[in-house]
Amino acid sequence: MKASAEPIQRPAGEKNLSPDKQREICAACLDQHVETESAIMEEYRALAGPIESGPIRFLIDFILHDEERHHGLLRMMAKYLRIKNRRKSALPWVIDPQEFARHMHKLQEHERETITACRDLKSQVPPEESEFFSALLDALILDSEKHERLLLAVERMVKE
Repeated sequence: MKASAEPIQRPAGEKNLSPDKQREICAACLDQHVETESAIMEEYRALAGPIESGPIRFLIDFILHDEERHHGLLRMMAKYLRIKNRRKSALPWVIDPQEFARHMHKLQEHERETITACRDLKSQVPPEESEFFSALLDALILDSEKHERLLLAVERMVKE
């Protein structure tokens, strides 16, 4: 998260906050970050506005789309933190654990293959398109690395 958001402080004099209060403080911090960063999204929109179609507009729109997804994720996280009596693991136990593990490994392997393929493609990009396509391939690599990390979290949560 960006430093521009003011951190929400623990209420003065409270040393041991209840888990509910801790979750609410965290949720409020996420809400505050969304509000603070809304101006940045408007800057991206203003920047993209006069630019005609092409690689530069494409990249700015790509960033804006990611920012919109990030804001949605932050809102969902805050909403989740406010749910009372939620289950720690939301895995429906009608799924066979071995079948689930098989799917997880298949998806993790796919992400690793995507990373390798994108790295290979970077060396094949024509020089005149290098900056544009290298940036996009790097973004895909980062997304696949993120997906691997999220799948690892799911795997660990299921084992708990």
